[in-house]
Amino acid sequence: MSSPEYAELVRFLGQRFSSIDQRFDAIDQRFAAIDRRFDAMDQRFETMDRRFDELRAELQHLRSSS
Repeated sequence: MSSPEYAELVRFLGQRFSSIDQRFDAIDQRFAAIDRRFDAMDQRFETMDRRFDELRAELQHLRSSS
């Protein structure tokens, strides 16, 4: 392979890898957005769990008071 052919191959592959890197960056951004949504859902479930525990304790208190 001659130097000009080698240089052309390097340029070609460099462009391909740049394109792949851009796609991976976009995928990373999408995963980060999904992670943020799951974090928000986790917080909502924790809030619901805490509220159910409070309601359960209140119900048990009301049953024992009767």
